Amino acid sequence: MKKRILSAVLAAAFMLGAFGGAFAVEAGAASKWSGYTKISKPEDLLKMKDSVKKFYLANDIDLGDYGNWVSFNFSGTLDGDGYAIKNLSSIGKNASMAASTDASSAYGGLFNKIENAAIKNLGLIDVNVSVDSGSMGYPAVGGIANMAFNADIENCYVSGSVAGRSNSSFRYYGLGFAGGLVGFTGDTVTFKNCVNLAKVNLSGGSTGYSVSAAGGIIGNGYASVFINCVNAGKVNFAPSHEAIKGNAGGIAGSLTEGRATSCYNTGQVTSLGKSAAPGDIIGYAGESVVLKDCVYRKRTDNKHIGGSEDGFTGKASRKSASTMKKQTTYKGFDFDKTWYADAGINSGYPILQDMLANYNASKPTANKKAGAYAKDTEITLSTKLKGVTIRYTTDGKAPTASSKKYSKAIKLTKNTTVKAAVFTGEGERGKVVTFKYTVK
Repeated sequence: MKKRILSAVLAAAFMLGAFGGAFAVEAGAASKWSGYTKISKPEDLLKMKDSVKKFYLANDIDLGDYGNWVSFNFSGTLDGDGYAIKNLSSIGKNASMAASTDASSAYGGLFNKIENAAIKNLGLIDVNVSVDSGSMGYPAVGGIANMAFNADIENCYVSGSVAGRSNSSFRYYGLGFAGGLVGFTGDTVTFKNCVNLAKVNLSGGSTGYSVSAAGGIIGNGYASVFINCVNAGKVNFAPSHEAIKGNAGGIAGSLTEGRATSCYNTGQVTSLGKSAAPGDIIGYAGESVVLKDCVYRKRTDNKHIGGSEDGFTGKASRKSASTMKKQTTYKGFDFDKTWYADAGINSGYPILQDMLANYNASKPTANKKAGAYAKDTEITLSTKLKGVTIRYTTDGKAPTASSKKYSKAIKLTKNTTVKAAVFTGEGERGKVVTFKYTVK
């Protein structure tokens, strides 16, 4: 996403000339984020607490040394611009979902509750979220947000682990809700072009009635809409007593009303309780739920829906792993601007273009490893990935979508540091590789 405005800006820069072009690039970047607050370091994230304003990420942010993250409420706009928040860890105990709804902070995902909010172009990489409830409560937990009300989430992904555990000893409080992106949704929440890679697990609880649910995108939802969403993470509902009821689904654990259009599941979905059978798309579907053009991988005896009320409409197709790796399987997916698929990335399953830099296989290779070579030695760069362009620099800076396109061998005439990366047609960059060469 962060480069998609760049081509238009560069075209204007070319027309204006060298001096005017530099000015145009700076002006274009400034105008793009007019009215937004920049976030560039961990402490900046706290500016979003209880805010209704607009924010954007200027770079990846690593929370590995931050400590235990405490989630907060948010009612504004966050544009990740294709960057990611890495190594978020939040481990703790929340009293209950009901109490957390009214609380200004809680343990869990990046946000506790988002309401009247928009989250887009954001990655959460290697999250470690584990939330327990009190003896009279049940948790709602998700990688992006524990709860969402009247929100839009677009071009976002989560990897790592999201876990909820109920310590409730009261039979009517059940287990709670756990989702890769969001635990619980109310009002209208729309997910478009979203991916879950995280392992989702919901466990604990007492005997008796429960409304618990675990899902790849959400745990439990009301009036939720899913468009072009993918779950590749393992989803597991594991109550501490076999009598506990609940649901597990690849996209949603339970969905009271809403729809799922062109959604896909390649992850494993399991349930150990006395729930309806797990569903590879939705665990339990209400009477007004509609499925259209959804597909799931044939790996178990799971059906597309674990259980449903009368009035539910639609169905999903069951396909082999090899079929699930074909772009033609993914109806409605834009592989030019948003999605990317190649046999060398993510085992061939589609990813968002913003995710490309997370895969080592995206790094270009060189015919000569870093080291000392004779003058005029030629360095050739290559990639096995399809539909991408190699760009590189020799000034020590990381390549951008405007860096020189690799088209012929680089001749070593002096000590040279080559930094290279692949770029999609939309300018999304893969992982950068560095080769340092010295001339003998």
